[in-house]
Amino acid sequence: MFCPEGFHLIREIELMVENIAEEKLPWSPSEKAVNLAEKEQYFELDAYEIKWSHAKKHLQYRLIDNFLNVVENIWICPPRGSPLKFSKLVLLPTTLGFLNRGDIGVLRGDDYFTFRENEYSAVNTAHWVIDKNKSSRQTVDFSEFHGWSLCIKEVDFPKSEDKFLKSTGFSPLASEATSKGRPPKESKLAISLLKTHFPDGIGDLTVKKVMLKIDGHGRFNLKTLERAIKVHEDTILTK
Repeated sequence: MFCPEGFHLIREIELMVENIAEEKLPWSPSEKAVNLAEKEQYFELDAYEIKWSHAKKHLQYRLIDNFLNVVENIWICPPRGSPLKFSKLVLLPTTLGFLNRGDIGVLRGDDYFTFRENEYSAVNTAHWVIDKNKSSRQTVDFSEFHGWSLCIKEVDFPKSEDKFLKSTGFSPLASEATSKGRPPKESKLAISLLKTHFPDGIGDLTVKKVMLKIDGHGRFNLKTLERAIKVHEDTILTK
């Protein structure tokens, strides 16, 4: 992915949205699930994590889709050369009301995610680039633009999570959660516990064993801990 000076990648929006989703849908498994996980019985916690992950992913997609719907312009940027302002009617989903509603009837979970991906008929949303081969529904020949990145001009890019939420019509976060790029509180807690319990690193312990050692099951999920471990281990290596 590439983006010239004065523009921002959609990936930067995704990072902002990940923080927002962590704040609005915090990790909160039941006491029963936590107690079972502490005995290394994970079925209740795993079931909760699947449901929680779907809800968080759905919120993230709704936020991104709504932002792309309301932002004034979307540009596509080549590896070399000047960005080109491109029609949102061509780049974005065309199903009536899709972007504003955030879901389609009874579609839930993976069915919704698959439907959404197909609706972006000209865009690879994993990398936010033009994909000429993605869909036979395209009415425009994208061969010339294959692989170009979708970008947002600096003037249209939200400078904080609060401004992003206001632009999409969602309720703003509390003031403490509006700084751009601020690590979620769960990540900060995980890193703090790792520093306390594993000042020299986790060695060959699995993530689940580390979670047990730091008593973290009721505080954050395994993915958050995995990210925290990477930060912690990188910090140790650079000392």
